[in-house]
Amino acid sequence: MPATAKKLDLIESETADASDQSKLRAQWVTKIIKAHDKNAAAIIELGKTLNEAKDDLDQDDQWRSMFEQKELPFSLSLAERYMKIARELGQSANLQILPSAISTLYELSRLSDEVRDQVMADGQVGPNTTRKQAAALGKSSEKIKSPNQKPQKPADDDDP
Repeated sequence: MPATAKKLDLIESETADASDQSKLRAQWVTKIIKAHDKNAAAIIELGKTLNEAKDDLDQDDQWRSMFEQKELPFSLSLAERYMKIARELGQSANLQILPSAISTLYELSRLSDEVRDQVMADGQVGPNTTRKQAAALGKSSEKIKSPNQKPQKPADDDDP
């Protein structure tokens, strides 16, 4: 039996004797572990699940406690990346063309909505886009022109 499945079984058995708040936390831990997968749609779903869990658990500091007690298979900082990916890319109609690497999705989530929409429409983002390529899109975003913007005439170096 895989380690994750054993952990889920243990969490589910511990839930029977726990307080209501602990049960709620254990339910979220189980749901988050099940959502932990390695494709864009699953990463976005995991981020949405984490956002919901944080909203539900944050009032009693149960949220941080899940990470401090290492109940989840990733750190708080990685959870925050998943959450940002879900917020920024979760409404995308182009999930099938998104890459599956978390680092690449995070770089794409850092782009402005306008730039992200433009590079996706232009076909600059696809399943094989790397983190480095996605980061370069952000660095060159000021060079990306909207369809209505006229190209600028290059400066003439011969003028005094």
